[in-house]
Amino acid sequence: MRFSLSLAAIALAAVAAPAVAQSAPTATVETGDLDLNTAEDRERLDTRMNSAIRKMCRSGGRDTVARRMENQCRETALANAERQADFAIAAAKRDKAIRIAATANATAG
Repeated sequence: MRFSLSLAAIALAAVAAPAVAQSAPTATVETGDLDLNTAEDRERLDTRMNSAIRKMCRSGGRDTVARRMENQCRETALANAERQADFAIAAAKRDKAIRIAATANATAG
């Protein structure tokens, strides 16, 4: 499974360069190697998301405004990513339930 973190960090882009403000930065987090039904892999997903968010929102600025914009970017991105992660985890649970039901039906038949 794979999902893209479409992170609305437009405020950071607007400060950095007005022309860039038209498109929010995005990051993609791979989940194909994770079993989101396990706590360990959900923790790995959190680590990947946080790493992608830090990289995506980094502006290199050291002044107060740049740091405030980076923090705002991270907060917005994390909120968006958490919603998408919750969806991915729910989908993994649903898919597992379907596989278990299909296995039960195959052995009963």
